[in-house]
Amino acid sequence: MLEDILNLVSVSGYEQAASQQLNRMFSEFCDESYMDTLGNVISIKKSVNGKKRIVLDAHMDQIGLMVTEILEGGFLRFLPVGGVDLRILPALEVIVHGRQDILGIIGAKPPHLLSGSNDKAYKTEELFIDTGFSREILETIVKVGDVVSFKSRNTYLQNNCICRSALDDRLGVYVNMEVLKRLSLQNIDVVSTATVGEEIGLKGASVIGSSMDFDAAIVVDVTHGVTPDGIKARSFYLDKGPVITKGPALNKKINRSIIDFAKQKGIPLQIEVEPGNTGTNAWTLHSAKTAVPTVMLSIPLKYMHTASEVVSLDNVNQLIDLMTGYLTEVADKEVL
Repeated sequence: MLEDILNLVSVSGYEQAASQQLNRMFSEFCDESYMDTLGNVISIKKSVNGKKRIVLDAHMDQIGLMVTEILEGGFLRFLPVGGVDLRILPALEVIVHGRQDILGIIGAKPPHLLSGSNDKAYKTEELFIDTGFSREILETIVKVGDVVSFKSRNTYLQNNCICRSALDDRLGVYVNMEVLKRLSLQNIDVVSTATVGEEIGLKGASVIGSSMDFDAAIVVDVTHGVTPDGIKARSFYLDKGPVITKGPALNKKINRSIIDFAKQKGIPLQIEVEPGNTGTNAWTLHSAKTAVPTVMLSIPLKYMHTASEVVSLDNVNQLIDLMTGYLTEVADKEVL
């Protein structure tokens, strides 16, 4: 199931096919699953007699590119969709999603032909996608406005780590799906929202927050993993458990309850501090309607917004255990 979810293509604003597939997957074990007009997938596991509702949110969309021009020789100009780091693009393999999917390589002028210093990052106008087609044939397959995703596959590293693109935040969708699968009947309704458009401004979460009534929200996303060049206070170890965030936009009571439950069950949990905008759907959901108690749980991830993001599957499993146990044993009794 994890591989099926990771292999979906859902560049921000173009998530329709992925939404349909996720809706089918969620509907297999939920009481109700549907898509809203924007493409958010809302999946509900109903309780026996509960009067409260908690939302588990994760965004399904990923960063990508969009074709802006078709050139002689089978080359494509493009612009980024979402927070694409241009430094990682040269020589990257991509998939152009036209009338059919075709492979492309992002090219740039080689260093031998550059004048002056060659230690600066490329600009978008200096990059292009090489498809190998003639312009005449390419124009029958691709049109301006088609989206492009990073070509990727699962690569497994030591210590149960996985490397590929779109782990941000397809992993969160997988976590919430596993949690819903494992939950037994209880006294609260649990709703998973696989939201669209997070990478271009928290669009899906804005719709969820304004259209649904719920009593609390748990947002599952990724945060930065430790690397030699990282910022120590903003990075977290891949072998020390998932992360919970503290900050003025996040609910103190639920945070304390989750931290206490993790200690009780021996589940490692790292602490992140965010004094302002979380940059995630939690920022939108916490102030939805009359305000909703919201917390954020994250998976440490290295090389965010590249085609080679890396996480530990141990953290993923620990987060699933933490959320399932907390929702089953604690949430409706102590928090909601």
